Amino acid sequence: MCSCMQLFVDSDDDEEVEEVNEFDSGFGNVVLVDNLPVVAPEKYEKLENVVRKIFSQMGTIREHGLVMPIEEETKKTKGYAFIEYNTNEVY
Repeated sequence: MCSCMQLFVDSDDDEEVEEVNEFDSGFGNVVLVDNLPVVAPEKYEKLENVVRKIFSQMGTIREHGLVMPIEEETKKTKGYAFIEYNTNEVY
């Protein structure tokens, strides 16, 4: 989501035109976790719970904010995860 603000120039004043973009969200609240175990589908939920328990100690994880990519052929996790927190201030 982006809220944009434009400053317009009065043609009599010869001022510069400036456009300012303000983003409501970004990547400041996303963490990449590497070197996670590669697990089969039956152990995915357990790994997710462990990762969530450890990393929720540093801040509140957004709903659907934990993503562990899956290898299409093997259906196993790829060994890393993205965690998105509610704010960019983690403890």
